[in-house]
Amino acid sequence: MQIIIDNLSMSWKYDNVGELYEQLGLQEAELQPMRTRFYNGGEYFDGILIAYNTDENYQITDTFLDISGKGCRTVEQLNPGFDWFGFLNRYDSQIRDRSVHISRIDIACDVDDGSLTIGQIQKYSRQELYVCRSKCLPDVRYMRTQEVYFGSPKSDRLLRIYDKALEQGIPDADWLRLEFQLRNDNATSWYLNWCEHRDVGELYTGVMKDYLRFVSPPRGTSIKKIKEQRNQGLLQTVEWWHRFIGEAERIPQLYLPGQEYTLDRLEHYLEHNVASSLKAYMIAHGGDLTELLEAVKHCKLNAKQKLMLAELEMMRAEQEGKKIE
Repeated sequence: MQIIIDNLSMSWKYDNVGELYEQLGLQEAELQPMRTRFYNGGEYFDGILIAYNTDENYQITDTFLDISGKGCRTVEQLNPGFDWFGFLNRYDSQIRDRSVHISRIDIACDVDDGSLTIGQIQKYSRQELYVCRSKCLPDVRYMRTQEVYFGSPKSDRLLRIYDKALEQGIPDADWLRLEFQLRNDNATSWYLNWCEHRDVGELYTGVMKDYLRFVSPPRGTSIKKIKEQRNQGLLQTVEWWHRFIGEAERIPQLYLPGQEYTLDRLEHYLEHNVASSLKAYMIAHGGDLTELLEAVKHCKLNAKQKLMLAELEMMRAEQEGKKIE
């Protein structure tokens, strides 16, 4: 069993271009200029994209890194023994304060000893002999591609299990790939758990045990009934899957604490996400905001908004009291 990083996308709310060239070993690479939809500048090399935005003074304001599966192998070739955890951990404090965002990370596990086969996975998936955190039925594909998907394509956590040897055109080879495609909070969760469980094999099997397991057909009742009664603990893990995950400790998701709801964050949200919509509304109504203001007047505040306003009122009262003294 081999665990590899097969895709990584990150963004920085500051200029980090020079650091990335050095960390990824790109100082002498023949970079090709590339612009993207959301970034006005950037360079590309063999699966690695470093993009950025600049202000009117040509100063870089934010940075984006996108490394494909091919790019991950390029990084490892340029930097033998490259430490992916070490690379992410450089930005630990910024990840936790959200000035650095991990938007995607793909974690692949390759099994090449024949202990797992795509036929087993397809059969048990089709017969619904599994317990999975995803509420979507698995997408089982045959014909030209032999693969099974657990999770919605639109979700931030998707597990793809497929015959890698078939994809690569290698006949009569045992090569099964089980790949988590993690985005946003799920990508950050992987990193946070990696900080707790440094052994990447232990981490992968623990996350897998929390997400999916294949089970033996139950005796005396249907698996559907057991799942409806939420008694999945009664279902025994099938032997071939148990051999794969071993005695791994189940590792659940980890999340960063919620951001404090403050007036600054509210104003930032309005300025960056709502202002253009308000402008369009004003133009469409000839500058008349009467209906909108009436709707605002009668809408209800949520708990976070009420708490923020109460704290703001107390702070202003304290400041006025100090001035009076």
